[in-house]
Amino acid sequence: MICNGNFYLATSNQQLELITSNQNTLNLYGEILGILIPTLGIVVSPLGLVFDKFGINSSIFFFIYSCVIATGLGVIKNLPLQIFRFIVFSIYFPYTYTVWADFITKVFGLETFGVQFGIIAAISGVEQFAVTVLVNYAIEKKNTFDWINIGWIILTLLGLVYPFVTMLRPSRPKFQ
Repeated sequence: MICNGNFYLATSNQQLELITSNQNTLNLYGEILGILIPTLGIVVSPLGLVFDKFGINSSIFFFIYSCVIATGLGVIKNLPLQIFRFIVFSIYFPYTYTVWADFITKVFGLETFGVQFGIIAAISGVEQFAVTVLVNYAIEKKNTFDWINIGWIILTLLGLVYPFVTMLRPSRPKFQ
């Protein structure tokens, strides 16, 4: 999901160009996204409280659905909806790191937190090479954004497998 977010950040302007060619509108939307990401990143920091109140499985579901909504709105060619996409994206993207940290802590404990988080960061870094190739391909062939966004949605929904299985298993781990 970090890769999905990085792909969107790298191609958001090109995806908007498929909806409008008005340079003033593109600049305005770029400024809006540029303001929303850090602002909502600060505002959603307390979302860690969601983990404490509803548990990690519910938080993962919220996170994945937010990601699917943000990505799915990219397939809909409606300019005003892109503002809503910016808002949802700006919430889920910083939320990514909170989900990872909470999941690692509850599943593996704090004793190995640094190692586990480092492994996830390393995997994300390696995956980012593929995202860079994908970004270059998508920018070159502009009509591929819909298919790439649909692919991101499918990959994101696969992320529901773990929380779904842990919630349905009779001997599921008891997250606090």
